[in-house]
Amino acid sequence: MAIEQRGKQTIDRVTDELVATSIIGPRSAFDLRSVAQVSAAILVGLFLIAFMLAFLPWLLSGAATAAVENLMRQVGFSKFTAQNVGDWVLVFLIGLVAIAFFVVVATALAAVANFLAGRVSFRRFRSAVVRANAEMAFDHAERIARAAGEAAADGIDALIVTPGPDLIYLAGYDPPPLERLTALIIRPGSDPVLVLPELERPRALQGPIGTLADLAPWRDGDHRTRWFARSWATAR
Repeated sequence: MAIEQRGKQTIDRVTDELVATSIIGPRSAFDLRSVAQVSAAILVGLFLIAFMLAFLPWLLSGAATAAVENLMRQVGFSKFTAQNVGDWVLVFLIGLVAIAFFVVVATALAAVANFLAGRVSFRRFRSAVVRANAEMAFDHAERIARAAGEAAADGIDALIVTPGPDLIYLAGYDPPPLERLTALIIRPGSDPVLVLPELERPRALQGPIGTLADLAPWRDGDHRTRWFARSWATAR
């Protein structure tokens, strides 16, 4: 009960930490569709205002037309003159293309910002999980000792624990789901022995079982039944 309460407190604290330190979340992340829509609306609005300021004076014999003609010449239309409605349609189309370009740039920048912020948030999340695992580390040695004590009290010579929830609970070891023999031998009054394939030995050494039990790795070609019997005798 104390372990469960400690685990709940740790999870709650880590959750609060993640919420408080996360750089990017549902409300802080850039919504790329919204970025595109807002930037497009602003640029279209500005463009329409500028266009009308130039177009209306042309209709009324005004002055901003010369600036538009100069801008069109700078973007590649060297002999452009705003003499008729067709010329202004060309100006309008070129303006829309320019707006589309700037919208793509703004959206790309927002996507890059999301990506970078997401990487930072993931690193913080991973470090928080590592700290939580360290704080919630289970006492597997105590679990194995308690299992051996209960086996002795019930007159059981040994417990043979194969891969599954029991092995994870007792030893913190979750071997890959292979057909190869893996078993933890627990005998009262003796050190536990883990029988496992040689190729899984490095994996076991990285977990709690690497220091809690004697490892008895077997290789391909070994007679597994005899090897298991030898390991059984070692555990006695």
